[in-house]
Amino acid sequence: MKFCDICSRQAVTSEFSVVDGRGVEIFLCERCLDTARRNGLSTADLITIIKSIDGKYCPVCGTTERTFLETFRFGCSSCYEYMGDIALKTAERVQNSTTHQGKAPRR
Repeated sequence: MKFCDICSRQAVTSEFSVVDGRGVEIFLCERCLDTARRNGLSTADLITIIKSIDGKYCPVCGTTERTFLETFRFGCSSCYEYMGDIALKTAERVQNSTTHQGKAPRR
């Protein structure tokens, strides 16, 4: 199930656009799609709006900071370059550390 990139409701459609030479797909609920169409917003306009809402984003795959914080998953290896600091802050907040401290095997 996909969720609207603007309001987080269940998405009913996706829009695809090329931004900065890269393909970006966004997901929209019926209400946000209707609002965008009534206001004459293009897919590129919507992507700009979503970027401003979501903070950092990966220009390679389009994954946003909000998406990462909801799923704890990046969309591609380039996400680490653009949003690695968010992953470290999240790991520290969730696990109280940025390093793995697993248990030693029993002997």
